[in-house]
Amino acid sequence: MDITIDIAGRSLTGFKSYSIESDLYQAADAWSIELGDPGFELSPDSLAIIKVGKEIVLTGVLDRVEVGGDKSGNTVKLAGRDLAGMLIDSYVSEFLTLENMTLKEIALRLIKGISYINAKQITFQKGLSGLAAKKTDDQAALYSDSRKKTQIEPGQSVFDVLKDIATKHGAMFWMEPNGTLVFGRPKTAGAAPFRLTRRKDGLGNNVISGTRIRDNSMRWSSITITGQRQGDESLAADQINQTITLLDSGMTIKKPYVQICNDGDDPKRLARMLLDRQRANALKLEYTVAGHAQDNKLWVCNELCSVEDEVTRVCDFFLIYKRTFTLDKQNGRRTSLTLGLPGLVA
Repeated sequence: MDITIDIAGRSLTGFKSYSIESDLYQAADAWSIELGDPGFELSPDSLAIIKVGKEIVLTGVLDRVEVGGDKSGNTVKLAGRDLAGMLIDSYVSEFLTLENMTLKEIALRLIKGISYINAKQITFQKGLSGLAAKKTDDQAALYSDSRKKTQIEPGQSVFDVLKDIATKHGAMFWMEPNGTLVFGRPKTAGAAPFRLTRRKDGLGNNVISGTRIRDNSMRWSSITITGQRQGDESLAADQINQTITLLDSGMTIKKPYVQICNDGDDPKRLARMLLDRQRANALKLEYTVAGHAQDNKLWVCNELCSVEDEVTRVCDFFLIYKRTFTLDKQNGRRTSLTLGLPGLVA
């Protein structure tokens, strides 16, 4: 499958090299492409749509154009990010006190006027914690902020503000390849459309290389959050002052973590978020495979994958949360994958 990039109405193909990254847990997906002189000028800040075959794998902005050459010919290097980069680069310019506003209303207020971000391309998964957790997809956008009042100051990036608000709802957000902004949680169950196999007898192997990393340096046996929930007069005294302790069953040694939280966050929700984050950081599977697809389906993030690896002694289902398509002279087309535990907000 060939890579095509559409920039300002022009299609580019025939690349010398490329790297196209997608990462569920990173702020913005990065891409870079090297090609010969296309014969026309390319301008930073242009909308860029990258496709593999006919399928869109990234919608973003061209950040950098580098043109050079030598006696062997001219070379153009392009680099950019997906549309989340616009949220990172855009900052709040005024003091905002948002009271009794839903998550959707706050998001629409913050993204208003940002180039290339389409308010119609924002979705909210059903089942997030909040007043509408069990309602339909359309109604699921109407989550009340946990503190009733959100104070936003100039100089905060739109991305950081949205991330903070999403976290308070036990969620995260990411950009889909077509530019849709999704608030929700990573996939946790369902069919696994992908498989990675590395058997010692070689039967069905499709892995070029693979590594399992386990790291408990920033992992605790228990997480205790002590704090006060503020901004809701309906809460009783025992609901306002809370101490929440969650245990990590994967730890075999005692190593407690305690945090005091007096900024109005829900202690239970914060504890769950910290537990998710440490579990996500404690296990990582990294693989390299040939090509960009399996059974004619492009490798994608936020999908489950069955792993049978006799070298690393792994046999289970995991979430693909990072995927990078690459091309270079030495290795041709390859895909790098990073997998972890399903359903974690990190």
